[in-house]
Amino acid sequence: MDEPRDLAQHLLRFSPDALIVIDADGHIRFANATVTALFGYEPEQLVGKPLDTLIPERLRGRHGSHLIAYMSTPGSREMGARIAELFARRADGTEFAAGIRLAPFQLDGKLFVAAAIRDNTERQQINEALVSAREEADRANRAKSRFLATASHDLRQPIQTIRLLNAAM
Repeated sequence: MDEPRDLAQHLLRFSPDALIVIDADGHIRFANATVTALFGYEPEQLVGKPLDTLIPERLRGRHGSHLIAYMSTPGSREMGARIAELFARRADGTEFAAGIRLAPFQLDGKLFVAAAIRDNTERQQINEALVSAREEADRANRAKSRFLATASHDLRQPIQTIRLLNAAM
């Protein structure tokens, strides 16, 4: 029994993130058990399939050019970081906001890319709620400023009138 090897295999199979490995042609060569919970596919259903299987149809055209560009200069990075929100497609056709980290590696002189994928739907909803709350706070702040400006003006008018009357006397 090779404990480090067994641990590594269990880590790959049962990682909290869905893990897939694709080849240079964009075909899935490995999928761990977590893909079932995230995508609704059994790992064996994905092996050999094109990566497009997991890409929403509306994004497949753009993704193809991104894949070609990435494969020409591969590097470890977060996919789409700060550029655009990413989405993935489940077996039932539904989409979810995805966070994807890429890590290229070579095996027997061939290029492969490992991708760790997680569902970012909850994070996206929290961010949207924060943006909405900030916009509401900004609106309330502007309304408060308008109210104070109006109240200040309305309070100064009688005081100014009293000053004028006082000066006239």
